[in-house]
Formats: sequence, structure tokens, C-alpha cells
Amino acid sequence: MNKHLLCCLSATVACAVLCAQGCNIVGPLGYLVGGPEKTDALYELPDDRPAVVFVDDPDSRLPSRVARQRMGKAAERELLDNKCVRNAQIISSDAALAASAMDRFGQRQTIAQIGQRVGAEVVIYVRPETFTLSPDGAQFAPSGSARIKVVDAGNGKRLWPAPESADPAAQWHTVRFDLPTRQGSMPDSPAQIQQAEHQLAEELGRAVARTFFRHETKTRASRVGE
Repeated sequence: MNKHLLCCLSATVACAVLCAQGCNIVGPLGYLVGGPEKTDALYELPDDRPAVVFVDDPDSRLPSRVARQRMGKAAERELLDNKCVRNAQIISSDAALAASAMDRFGQRQTIAQIGQRVGAEVVIYVRPETFTLSPDGAQFAPSGSARIKVVDAGNGKRLWPAPESADPAAQWHTVRFDLPTRQGSMPDSPAQIQQAEHQLAEELGRAVARTFFRHETKTRASRVGE
């Protein structure tokens, strides 16, 4: 018997054995063949237009400016690592923060104006909504959420979501990040609290970025506070 025929027979026998073991093997096999389940991008950024992440926090939902910076930088890094803008650049989110600080006489700049100041043609506008390490002061259950939209810096029009919609509810997409509750393990020092806040801000920033590229549905995240 030649080697080719022997290999074919061996493969056939292996398949028969696996099938005989019942349907319990189908899930793991499917995972091995197809890989982890993927979630498609909700919106793909233009490949040839410079983009910037601008984390705005007019209602002071974040605990500090550093948390705001970390959130923007984490989103920016994810976009870069996943080549979301292939033929242009992702402009530093720090530049957008600096530009937003140049409001004059109490008059806020528009999203488009901030984009123009830093040389971006597309602005990923992020507005934190919730940010907490604990819902009750006892349980350590970090969670955060943010509303996002993508704006054309050239004309100030919304590119996503629902560019033509006048319905306020359709003009934003909400991203949320939650971590499992851990009983009795709240950070108990200012340094630990700050570290947990910074990590939560970064995880929320990465969650924002995942909106714009295909990613694993169940993402691995470091446990905030550890």
C-alpha cells in the first residue's frame, strides 16, 4: 500500500472516530476551523482621509484630564494597530485636546473646527456618559459608556451614524464596557483608585475603537484594578 493511500485511509478513520463521538465535538471543531466568532465593523473609516479621536468631556463624567487622555490614546492605538486608515494618518488625540483648550471668550469650538486645527478631515467624536468603579461603593464593578459619532471636518456634517436623520436618538452610537463584579475588593488607596480609573478609561477607549474594525466578539481584557 503506497503512502498516499495510507494517509487517505488514516484521515477517513480519524473523521469516522470523531463523528462517532457525537455532536459534542462539533463546537470545538467549528471553533478550531473557523476561529473565534467575529463582529463586523459598524462603520469603516475612509482609507484616504486623516482622522483624529477627540474625547470631549463637557459634563466632567471622567475623573481627570489624564483619564480623558488615556481614553483617547487607547482608541487611537487600536485604530493604528488595526490599520483603520490605510492611506492616511491617525492624528494624535492629544493634539485634539490641546486644540479644544483654545476656546476663546467662553465660546466652544465646533467639532469641525477642532478637526481643522489639527489637520484632520474626519473626527471621531467621543462623549463619555458614565464612568464608575462601583455602583454602590462596596462592589468593585468598573463600567463606563460613551456616545460616539463621526464628523466630516470639512463641512461639519455627520458621516455616521444615520447621516441624514434628524432624529436625536439616531445621531449617536453608544458604546459600553463592563467588567465582572468582584465582592470586597474595592481599591483602598488613592494610587490604586487612580490606576483602576486609568485602566477603565483605556478599556473604554479600546471599546470605542472596536466600532470601526472587525474584531473578536468576546475580547480579552485585563481585569481593571489588577
